[in-house]
Amino acid sequence: MRKLFFLIIVILFGLTLVNGSCKKSEHQATESKLTSVIKITTDFSKIPFDSSQLAPFFNKYPKLKNFQSDVNVLYKKHKYHYIWYDSIGINEVADLLYSKINNLEAEGIQTTVPYKELLDELFQNVVENQKPNLETELLLSSLYFFYTDKVYHGVDTKKSTELGWYLPRKKQSYVDYLDSILVKPSLINKNEKEVLGQYYRLKEVLKHYREIEKNGGWSTIDFDPEFKSFKPGDSSNTIAQIRQHLFITGDMASDSKSALYDESLKEGVLKYKSRNANTPDPTITKNHIANMNVTVAERIKTIMVNMERCRWISSDISKANEFIVINIPSYKLTYFKDGKPELISKVVVGK
Repeated sequence: MRKLFFLIIVILFGLTLVNGSCKKSEHQATESKLTSVIKITTDFSKIPFDSSQLAPFFNKYPKLKNFQSDVNVLYKKHKYHYIWYDSIGINEVADLLYSKINNLEAEGIQTTVPYKELLDELFQNVVENQKPNLETELLLSSLYFFYTDKVYHGVDTKKSTELGWYLPRKKQSYVDYLDSILVKPSLINKNEKEVLGQYYRLKEVLKHYREIEKNGGWSTIDFDPEFKSFKPGDSSNTIAQIRQHLFITGDMASDSKSALYDESLKEGVLKYKSRNANTPDPTITKNHIANMNVTVAERIKTIMVNMERCRWISSDISKANEFIVINIPSYKLTYFKDGKPELISKVVVGK
């Protein structure tokens, strides 16, 4: 009888444990749901801040004062809500912007980013990034306008005149553009709509030439005085130097170090001429060699200047019904109509 009584007690105790465990699980599930609700309802982008704090921020960070009016317009439009934070802290767009600012050299821009050390410190402190901070918010907005000013707008009118570029500057609202990026962050990596398409091709070439510079660049080619020009079948030490140069620039897949102007060199020369908009024939003249002897550092500067010029031209130009392109190195004019070349003509290029 005592055994039976003990068995009943053990069963009842077991049921109590099961019941308690179920209640605990239910409690934990409820708690988890509540936590999820709290996370959703504390989306920092829905939190407004005191608009009177904008002016003191720019007094504290005077190097960003040029962007104060843009920042004011931005937050007035967003009713003074946080832009760079979401429910878990600093958002994806902020991370992308930070990455872009760290890679300004890839855009052909040499500049000093204001308060860069502070920016680095902010992104290295993961814990602090989880809660909204007004100074961080305004710093990111200011640096967004710094970035768009450097990458999309380019240097001021006075500097563009010094560079001999007189095209009218395009007008663009970077406040509206940020709205597009906030909706679709990947747009910050694909902004052909903001800059002429040629800009992105130059960007790839800049990357290639910087790699060449990193590897030591190229040597000066000595012109053999016994030749006026070089044609297939000729043999000279100059030929071997040209071959080495074309291998470094990527116009040839390998360098046999041969001093004979053979078929493989001919293909490399034609590729080089096509890339430089020269007449497509295999003859190498003194002018071609002089062009090859321009240092990689000078080439990089030229690419950067042309990237800068691309920032000033409206990207809509290529969509125009009619426009004319003059290729100065090849002395050639092309008239485009409805996106197709209607006329190709030789031109005289001078001052």
